[in-house]
Amino acid sequence: MENNPTIRIAVHENGILTREEVFQQKAIRIGKSGQSHLRLSDGNVSRQHAVIEVLESGDVRITDLESTNGTLLNGEKVSQALLRSGDEVTVGTTKLVVTIEGLSAPKASEAFYVAPAVKDVGGLSDHTALEIAVLWNDELVTVKHFKEGTKVTAGDRPEADVFLPSEYLGGV
Repeated sequence: MENNPTIRIAVHENGILTREEVFQQKAIRIGKSGQSHLRLSDGNVSRQHAVIEVLESGDVRITDLESTNGTLLNGEKVSQALLRSGDEVTVGTTKLVVTIEGLSAPKASEAFYVAPAVKDVGGLSDHTALEIAVLWNDELVTVKHFKEGTKVTAGDRPEADVFLPSEYLGGV
């Protein structure tokens, strides 16, 4: 378990901080099951709802385990996504605030793209938006929408709107 980051999860039920759990293992199972590392009593949480994993790269990833009600990351439904310190995960009606501490936590590189949202798609509707779908190994990770004129950033810095691993940015 050495070299794993410390992952703190603040559990908020009905808008109230009820407890904080601290983990240092590579995988944290979340659900109602007695075998879950983070056991929740929320009736809208599946027995095996999601798992948080520390990857070999040092990245921390959450995966929804095909739960009935899904997993939200910062308000967006995800099947799988990388976590950053300060992210809010919602399972059922329970909000989990994740803090990642330690040397193994990923550091943002200098790779970073900035682009304006599309201004005109040509007659699709009166309301124009940019839709970005992030796929990982042919699996949809997240879809985000940006209003016309919004500045959109992509990269592996914490402030990026769309996360892209630095190894895929071509050394920019």
